[in-house]
Amino acid sequence: MPSNDEIEKLRAQIIGLGEESIRKSYYPKLQYHIHELERFRALLDQSKEMIILVDFKTRQIVDINYTVSLTYGKDKKELLGKNADIFFPTKIRENMDIIQRGNIDELKNCCITEANIITPKGEIPIEFSLQKIEFEDNAYFVIFGTNISEKNRAKEKIFQLDFYDTLTNLPNKKKLFNDLESINAKQTTFAVLLLDLDNFKAINDTKGHKLGDKLLIKVAKRLSALCKSWYFLYRIGGDEFVILIDLQGDTSQEAIMEIEEFAFKVKNNINQAYYFDEEEFVFSSSIGIEFCLSNVLSPDEILKHVEIAMYESKNKGRNTINFYDPKMQEAIKDKITLESDLKAALEKNQFCLYYQPQLDIQQKVIGLEALIRWSHPTRGLVPPSSFIPLAEESGLIIPLGEWIIQTVCKQLEKFALDEKTKNLSIAVNVSIKQFQDTYFIQRLAEILKQVHLDKINLSFELTESIVIDNIEETIIKMEEIKKLGISFSMDDFGTGYSSLSSLKRLPLEELKIDQSFIRDITTDPNDAIIVKTIIGMAKNLGLQVVAEGVETKEQFEFLQHYDCDIYQGYLFSKPLPIEELMREII
Repeated sequence: MPSNDEIEKLRAQIIGLGEESIRKSYYPKLQYHIHELERFRALLDQSKEMIILVDFKTRQIVDINYTVSLTYGKDKKELLGKNADIFFPTKIRENMDIIQRGNIDELKNCCITEANIITPKGEIPIEFSLQKIEFEDNAYFVIFGTNISEKNRAKEKIFQLDFYDTLTNLPNKKKLFNDLESINAKQTTFAVLLLDLDNFKAINDTKGHKLGDKLLIKVAKRLSALCKSWYFLYRIGGDEFVILIDLQGDTSQEAIMEIEEFAFKVKNNINQAYYFDEEEFVFSSSIGIEFCLSNVLSPDEILKHVEIAMYESKNKGRNTINFYDPKMQEAIKDKITLESDLKAALEKNQFCLYYQPQLDIQQKVIGLEALIRWSHPTRGLVPPSSFIPLAEESGLIIPLGEWIIQTVCKQLEKFALDEKTKNLSIAVNVSIKQFQDTYFIQRLAEILKQVHLDKINLSFELTESIVIDNIEETIIKMEEIKKLGISFSMDDFGTGYSSLSSLKRLPLEELKIDQSFIRDITTDPNDAIIVKTIIGMAKNLGLQVVAEGVETKEQFEFLQHYDCDIYQGYLFSKPLPIEELMREII
């Protein structure tokens, strides 16, 4: 038998072989798991999210990744073992309390909370995700933290673009609607002012949008400077601004007066000159105001009311302030109805022309002025003053103006067949929109081709505002129209701003003195001097003079004395349908 020593030696060899076998079998697997853990640790440290493992009972920090150290500016050793409450905001600590108390269902085992933390670089917004996990016999909090600074900046930018005007940085129309909804829910009183800059489009069109934008920025700054802390300023589009004033329940007369005083202050401030590159710009504003009680009107209705009030200010001559009145609403409804009727009137042949004769110094009829009338089915005969401005606004003046010219040309064809009327001329008023229309001359030529006349006894009456606006283009256009055989008269002369230098350049045949000067020539020395001056000036420029609105024998004799060429007015005849005029006058 082997000795004891030999047995022990053999046992040792067998054990050694076993250990070596175990090492060969398990060590590589162990090494693989160690490398796997190291790779996982490296991945965690590379994560931009903070990852924190906290003991569930003691709240001691068990482990963190590198991002936590980087964010808090502390070494890992400084954080491990510390109480997590020191580093986490109140919201996170409260959620940890709830989970520790067992209210897991309340938080669905996971909380997502936004909170700010203090770091060496300042305060940083973090989105925290908090969850309880269990591993073997221990429970832990796993906390993920994401820096949402960029996300918040993006949200702020989207909010800014959504609710603020990019040019002036003022709140926009969408923000106004939101604020009106909010103030409506407060059970208070408030006022809304809508301000529209008068004739601002002309500056944009002539000087360019770049300068127009600079002016809008200046206007915004002026308005901002006038607003108190409870006055809220908005730019809702183009050259329109709104000021919302929280009256905090005050409905007294003093509150109303205060708003009115503020509106006048705004108007006067806007009227002050603006300077760019040593050039002066002046424009006014029209303001509409509505006083509101909470929950009475919707934001849409409020804006509709102040818009009506603002347009009433424009209708009164601009540069004025108007409070909303329900009667205005009725006027607007009537206007909308009339506009709808106006669109159908051309198709239904409801328009007709009346003619007022023009006489020479011997009281012989030498021409007529065509004046449009609307025979409305329910309103009766509607005067031009009621529908021509509406036609201008809606653009219907273009087809309406064409119809007038076509009708007059047909009448001239009839005149040409009669020896008594073949030399009569007809004057037609041309609106600024019609004259400035790109296709006006083209359409005019097409109309004239449809009539068979050796001579076109047709003249166009243009107001001073038409001819003075962009005079170079106006002259070119007038010359083109003259080639078609049409002459020109300047209507309502003396009421506009034309200068002698521009007047002598225009291809005119006559001046028509506005009836406002004729009315008092026998009683007002100033009007008498103006009329005498116009007649003398026209003669020197080789132009004929027409006096409109002649109603008395004394007016006629005065004009005769100063050698006026042509007379028109109720003294001779009121405007009449052509059939009646032919029977009674011609």
